[in-house]
Amino acid sequence: MIIRNIMLKRENLLVLENSQKVQEALEKIKSEGYLSLPVVEDNRFIGCISVYDIYQKYYEKDDAARNEFLNSTLSDHVKTDIPILQAKDIVEDASLLFSNKNIPFIPVVDDKSAFLGIVTQKAIFSAFTRLLGNGRGTRLTIHTPDFKGRISKLAKAIKNAEGNIISLAINDPDAKMDIKEIIVRLEASNIERVKEFIEKKGFKIVEIE
Repeated sequence: MIIRNIMLKRENLLVLENSQKVQEALEKIKSEGYLSLPVVEDNRFIGCISVYDIYQKYYEKDDAARNEFLNSTLSDHVKTDIPILQAKDIVEDASLLFSNKNIPFIPVVDDKSAFLGIVTQKAIFSAFTRLLGNGRGTRLTIHTPDFKGRISKLAKAIKNAEGNIISLAINDPDAKMDIKEIIVRLEASNIERVKEFIEKKGFKIVEIE
């Protein structure tokens, strides 16, 4: 799955211009209930500004300087160290960035660096939920020794039991003792038959939901 398929497009976003005043930006952010917004200039992503950053800088100043701060432009205060992804990048890249960086969103650009939209953590969660088929069929947690061809062998057992695999994932493939945990979500008219066929092939089913 690529970023283009899960991003929030620019036309559906509230976007701030780098030349806007802090006061105007703050009013826009507060009126829409956002915590932070992307900042652009000439259709290029510059960075982001947050309510927290604005308030923090505001209250650090004395009364005389606060007015000046509110009338300054975003270009003086925008946070620019935001990692960027291209629309053709994969969803896993975004997931890794969210894991390693404290960022509100990830901007998405095309191959000419034009700003296309953003990816949010919610979009990532939704994408992986759909990918894993959550809410559909029956979920099996299976333990198996680590051997070549184990996925093919499992899939054949499910097919022979007239089951249909919706999704399959391996949890913690680097686990010790060479035991792998496979999470399978499948559709079957007779789940007991599927269980029997799987276990006959040497797999251990530890949970059925």
